[in-house]
Amino acid sequence: MKRLLLFVFLFVSTAFPQQGRLIKNPLRELPVWARLAFTRQKLDSRFAITLERYPHLLKGDFNADNRRDVALQITDLAGGSQGIAIMHAPRPQAEQIRIVIIGAGVSSPEFPENLKAYPHWSILPNDEIDGTGLPRELKGDAIRLQKSDSSGAYIYWDGKKYQWQPFRRKTPR
Repeated sequence: MKRLLLFVFLFVSTAFPQQGRLIKNPLRELPVWARLAFTRQKLDSRFAITLERYPHLLKGDFNADNRRDVALQITDLAGGSQGIAIMHAPRPQAEQIRIVIIGAGVSSPEFPENLKAYPHWSILPNDEIDGTGLPRELKGDAIRLQKSDSSGAYIYWDGKKYQWQPFRRKTPR
């Protein structure tokens, strides 16, 4: 019996090796400048970075400055509300990185305080905005948030601030 167990152990360990691979940490995809900005601006005392949606973070040019920005999923530590932190990529000699919080318990007339109802998210590249109802003059990428019932909204930069626009309902013919 011992020989059989030894054989099974050796067979399984050689037939199915892990090859030194560990589970990939999604936070490693977060650029160093974004991690530092999050802690330097003391956002880690109010919000936790969460990894509930996939992909775990979005990278795109959200404010149309030809730099790769980052959007993170966050949760308000006090109330548990979910939201997004959009971090504009740093400019040379910039003293501070701009971080915009959407949802996560932050009160705003433009956005819901909690984005928990939107479990799906993705980037809508600028060249794919036709037919979405977003302004044609939009230059940056948009963030698409979607509910399980296929309704949802876009978050986009209008040149001055982020806007919220629900999906346009297609009218039946």
